[in-house]
This record gives sequence, structure tokens and C-alpha cells, in this order.
Amino acid sequence: MSALISPVVETANATNPSVPHSRTNGRRRETDQVLRRFEPARNWTSYWRLIHALQRHSTLLQPSAQYNDSSINRIAQACSHLTRYRRHWHRHPECWEGCRSSHHHQWSGFIDHLLHHYPAPAFLASIWLQSQPERWHRELHFHLASGFSVRRFQFPGLGCMGKAAARCFMLAPEDATVAQAVRWAQVVGEGGDANLARNVMTRIPISTHPDEESVWQSVIQFLVRNQPIRSEEVHAIVNFIVEQRFTPARITVGPWMGDLPIAPTINLGGWSLRRMRRWMTNWRTDLPNEMPQPENLRPNRNPWQGAGYQPFKKSDGDAIWQLVELCTANELRIEGGIMKHCVGGYAGYCRRGISSIWSLRCHRGSTMQRVATIEVHPKEHRVVQVKSTSNQSPPHHVMELIREWAKREGIVLLK
Repeated sequence: MSALISPVVETANATNPSVPHSRTNGRRRETDQVLRRFEPARNWTSYWRLIHALQRHSTLLQPSAQYNDSSINRIAQACSHLTRYRRHWHRHPECWEGCRSSHHHQWSGFIDHLLHHYPAPAFLASIWLQSQPERWHRELHFHLASGFSVRRFQFPGLGCMGKAAARCFMLAPEDATVAQAVRWAQVVGEGGDANLARNVMTRIPISTHPDEESVWQSVIQFLVRNQPIRSEEVHAIVNFIVEQRFTPARITVGPWMGDLPIAPTINLGGWSLRRMRRWMTNWRTDLPNEMPQPENLRPNRNPWQGAGYQPFKKSDGDAIWQLVELCTANELRIEGGIMKHCVGGYAGYCRRGISSIWSLRCHRGSTMQRVATIEVHPKEHRVVQVKSTSNQSPPHHVMELIREWAKREGIVLLK
């Protein structure tokens, strides 16, 4: 039992006599300290079984001149994590015969021996070397190692993979992470080449929100449809989509633009590369002319008193609808600029109590979209007008939300 309790580090001093004995002992002590530091309070016996198997049949835990490298720390932490999933071990660690190839292949072989009842992609072994992996990464690993098809696994934000993508996922590069393997499978499954798949898998992250993931799926299809594209241009397009679709306009353009992205509903279905290049060149000139410039904005001083109605908030699936009153001139200017109508000039009416302006917004995940602007006459308690972008009429479901709020506040809303 004592052999399982204390670590016994096997060094390569006998085969490398040029290393002084004292230096080797110092590295051995440092390695022992690292291994003890990651010893779990529970399942410590299983932990040392894993450590001893790696020491006897691999070079993963042998101290080296490059000790400051975090590889030993990562291996020890991974072994500590593996003890929590003892019920998923299919073989005893002591039965592993090991190998003397690269560290990557040694670790992949060890995980394959320990967890795989059926063959699974080698890149899954890297999950255990991550300090804080996503929970679904490990669930996917156990799912495939138990012999189930990847097509039966529910990927967050993606759902189930198609047949072509699932086949490509199992053939993803060994040096890929799980998220990168998903992107690789999507690109190659759509007909993209290996170079494009490499570029995309390192640039486009996985999103757990279906709306965001549908945008990235349209981007992948666009890139495949217009290949070959130089790596530099692929990176530029991906960065541009991040700025236009996922970054608040106040960061991309300036603080006067608000929290809504410049293109919150963008989808590249049917786009040509020529159209994309033209948009990347001219997007600033396409901003609405009514958009206030920084020199035209004043600090939010002297906000006027609200009309006394209560804000409205309602959840509908993954969408959160919110109706808020605008009580400063800057808020009106921003609303008018983004919605492309003239509400930016209503500050005087609002300050005198003639009008009350409300903004209906839809929050989905980390994005917010302005949907409609409502003018209320406070003294008559009635809605004067409801306008969407460019003075268009809002859709029926939006009017139903506004009608629900108006009824609650005792406001007349004519059909």
C-alpha cells in the first residue's frame, strides 16, 4: 500500500550522466511537490495509480531541464480530474503498456487505454489537459468512447450534426480542440478544403446561442461557396463579422451609437465575395445620415420627468422584451439615428410634457435590438404613433406586446 501513497519518480539520470546528481534530485523533489499538490482529498488511491502508470511507461512526468514548462502541472491536474470519473474507466491503468513517442501521442494512448471502450478521435484526449473544460466536452468524450454515434449527441447551440459533418468530425486533426474539431467538420462537411478548415477552426468560436450559431453557419457556407480565399482575407472577414454582428456599435463606431450592433440581423446566405468586399470598404458611409455625431451630443444633463407609466418586461422563449421611456435628448437622438426616423427632434415636446417617447427592445443572449418607438400623449393617455425602422409599421406580434403594456397602464391604443 505504501507504494501507492507516495510518488516514486523515475528519472533518466542513468541514461544521461552529464546531468549532475544534485540537479537531478532537485528536479525530482520539485516534481514530487507538484504531484502532491494535485493529490485529491478523495480517490487519492486512484490518483496515484494513474501517476505510477505514467511514470513507469512514459516520459510525461520525467523532470527535465525545461522544468518551468507547465506540462507536469497539466498532467497532474488531469489525473486529479480523471479520478472523479472513475466509473468511466474501461481498463486498469496498471495494464497500460505505454509508448516512447511524442508527449502528445503518449497522453492520447493513455487516455485511449483508460477510457475508450470503442475507438474515438485522438483529439478528445486534450480535453483533460484543460484547466476548465466545458461540461459538454467531457460528455461528448464519454458518449463516443462508449460506442455511440456523434450524430446522436446534442451540441449546445448546434443540435445534432448532419451526416457529412459527423463523418468529418471523427477525422478532425489530432491537434484540434473539441470546438475546433466542430468547426473543421462544418467546413469540410460543406465542401471546404483543409486550408479553409484550418483558418476557420482557429478563428470562429463555438456559441451556445442558436441565433449566434446560425450567423456563423451562414459565414461558413459563404466562405466555402467563395473559396479559394486567402488566409488573410478569411481572418479579415471573420473579424469584420464579429464587429458588425456581435460588438455594440458604441465600441465599433463611438459612444453615441448605443448597445445595438451595427448589423444585428446579418445573414450571409446568397452573398458573393464581391458584395462582402464592397460592404467591408463602404460600411461607414452606409450609416444613416440622421446618426448624431460626437460634437452634436451633449452630456445627459437635465433629464425631464417621466410620464409616470411603468416600464414593461416580458420573456418569450430565449427573447426578453423590454419597453423603456427615453428621458434625455441624447437618448432620443440615438433612438432616431438607429431607427432612422425623426424622434431625435422631440426633446422639446417631451420636456413640456406634450409627448412621452418609449423604446421597445428585444434582448437575445448578449445582443439587444431596438424594435419599435412609441409616442404617448401623457395628458390624454393615448398612443399617438408606433413606428419601426424607417417609419415602417411594426409586425403584429410587436403590436400585441405594446397593446398588452398599454392595457396594463390604462393607455388607449387604437387599432
